[in-house]
Amino acid sequence: MFAACKAAFSGLGQAGGSSRLSSGSGPGSSSSGPCPTDKQLEAFAKALTEPDPDQISSLVSQCRQLLLLPLKCHPARSTAWHLAAAAPPASCREGAAGAGAGLLRLLLRLYRQQGQEEAGGGIMGVAVVGPPGGLAEVLSMTNKRGHTCLHTAAARGNAEAVRLILQQYDNNPSTNRSSSISSSSPCRTATTTPIAAELLRPDKVGRTA
Repeated sequence: MFAACKAAFSGLGQAGGSSRLSSGSGPGSSSSGPCPTDKQLEAFAKALTEPDPDQISSLVSQCRQLLLLPLKCHPARSTAWHLAAAAPPASCREGAAGAGAGLLRLLLRLYRQQGQEEAGGGIMGVAVVGPPGGLAEVLSMTNKRGHTCLHTAAARGNAEAVRLILQQYDNNPSTNRSSSISSSSPCRTATTTPIAAELLRPDKVGRTA
């Protein structure tokens, strides 16, 4: 899990969302579809903040790039993943899309669904939509403040979202191969924020910071 933290927080120094996704190499590529219009971006940002799961799903089905690009209509040029991670843990009744990590789960399902459709069903359900680094690279995108969606979830005290994001790094083969931090390594505690570390304590599960 701390290897996952290292990968997730490695984007902190790339202020302004300077990953390959936001630099322009991904937008418009044949593997990810056309760039979204300003109207689609604004509608998507609104659907994420309300939240409106049906509208989110509908817009992603029209343009999968909405899951991969910074939302230029947002002041911090955050991604959909940032906005989902920022959803208050108790903003909706239990089981609603905006509760806890509900919005993140929805985006993950749509991301994988879009990848499977693009691959004609994929191989064993593996999503292919997105950058070479896969979902880990998408989650590592930074906004103008230099924050990843993991930073956002931790700052909002959303322990459920923090755990879900870290699970995606743990499940990413390329991340696991490239990251090997032992439990005795000093980097083990230096790769995450104090807030995130506090949220991951067993007695903090389901609570907010």
